[in-house]
Amino acid sequence: MQKASSSTSLNNSVYDGSSSLSSGSITTNDDLDLLVILLDVNPYTWGKRKLDLTNGVAASKNLISFSQFVNHLLVFINMYLTIQRNKKIAVIASSDHSKSHFLYPSRTTFAKKEVHNYNKIYSKESGSVLNQANSGEDVKDFFLNEITFESVSNSILNGLFQMNEDHTSSDDDQAMVDQEETTTEDASGFHHTVSRTHGFSLCGALTMALCFINRLEKEKPEGTTLNSRVLTFQVSPDISSQYISVMNSIFSAEKMGITLDACVLSTQDSTFLQQACFLTGGMYLKPQRQEGLIQYLTTIFMIEKNLRSYIQLPVQNTVDFRASCFETRKPIDDGYVCPVCLSIFSKFKPVCSTCESKLQRPTNRSVLSFK
Repeated sequence: MQKASSSTSLNNSVYDGSSSLSSGSITTNDDLDLLVILLDVNPYTWGKRKLDLTNGVAASKNLISFSQFVNHLLVFINMYLTIQRNKKIAVIASSDHSKSHFLYPSRTTFAKKEVHNYNKIYSKESGSVLNQANSGEDVKDFFLNEITFESVSNSILNGLFQMNEDHTSSDDDQAMVDQEETTTEDASGFHHTVSRTHGFSLCGALTMALCFINRLEKEKPEGTTLNSRVLTFQVSPDISSQYISVMNSIFSAEKMGITLDACVLSTQDSTFLQQACFLTGGMYLKPQRQEGLIQYLTTIFMIEKNLRSYIQLPVQNTVDFRASCFETRKPIDDGYVCPVCLSIFSKFKPVCSTCESKLQRPTNRSVLSFK
């Protein structure tokens, strides 16, 4: 596998100063830059970090609280939208391993006369992020609307507040502790622990982002080039059970030519995001001092992909391509793969704990090696 390289010249990406800045709409000859931001807002992970910061546990690790992170994020978004009028943005938040929501654009982003069009694009009743039955004109009008920092910031803050309210109303603190880990027994009698609250739905959020980009790409105005990339902020550990779905999403992004960037704010690296950035030619960053996050964001993630070859940026020296065991959640060098559901295990199991298929002990040649 080779790292994706950009073939776009610098001259093609330089802004034409002769274009009119007075109009709020984008002409059909403009190149549009779309940045989709994925946020890990898992309440347990951020709540535990707040407790550690209060007790002084995380002070030496240069970590930041959720409120500090949001402040850095809003400054970054404001700067991104200010650079050029053809910058477009979308923000998706994931609260746990099963919930992902659009923070921007949201229902409150549009005027009352535009709510009907928005509902046709984002239909909860149909269970689909983008309804294929609606007309392309609605998507074009939605995409070409002028984006202001005030509307984006208000939508993000209101969305985060609503997600917090929904979580608080459904789970109190004790319930969250009780649901932190659950021990189950599979069909083979193997006991394993499942974490319910630690996860970040990278697969769900990334899939929503790719669907969003794909729809806009298909129905963009004629003569317009859409340059899309996805920036993920992750603070929770990877969920090993999402390995196959995450890798499928990464391969889809690579095929679509979408760059995946990642900023990991946890104490451990993310194997999923390392591979995602490597395969799509994106930037992977784990800031050493998170209190200076805005500096990392403006000097690294503000730069579009076609300009990065002209700038000295941090290099990702090592990438962990090992898969994770679906039971222990730890990377493994050698493992056993279920031929039915492709689940990976560090030790042989007569019955797959994922799909409950009966397995036969493989020969040495059929043992999957990641070395």
